[in-house]
Amino acid sequence: MVIEKAELRRMSQAERRELAAMLAELEASQPDQARVGQYRADPYRIDPVLRRERRLALLVSAACCVFLAGWIVLLAASLATCTAITIEMYADRKEWGLGTVEVAVDYTEATTDDPPNFDVSITLGAELSEETRDKIRIIAGKCPVHRALKSQDIVVRDSLELVAEFEDED
Repeated sequence: MVIEKAELRRMSQAERRELAAMLAELEASQPDQARVGQYRADPYRIDPVLRRERRLALLVSAACCVFLAGWIVLLAASLATCTAITIEMYADRKEWGLGTVEVAVDYTEATTDDPPNFDVSITLGAELSEETRDKIRIIAGKCPVHRALKSQDIVVRDSLELVAEFEDED
């Protein structure tokens, strides 16, 4: 016997309770071996509603992965931009000639032993003293994105490279 949803909706609350009690009694009266075989079939292949729900869950999971991966890229780009702007603003205030400033960021995912980290490579197109380079590394770490990441236990490592002149890519 199959009871359709429309029939269940037409039933009173008392009739539904009686039906539920009968189904519980029927399931309790069946031996365990019969029920084990009954659940071996893949419910996602049999039930179209579950199949649709499974597809939806997989789609949502994939979308979240794509969405989060996009945020990591945006976060890395924000870190690079913020670092470059912070260095340039400080250098302008100190009247240092930095030449061209390039910032590249690499992201490494967290492992069970290590937290996530960003490696920031700063390349400047001017010769600077060791003291000035150290100061630029310190200033780079004070950009707002650096501070926000570090406050969340994310490792941000800065490296500074000096290149006399950048080659034109014509």
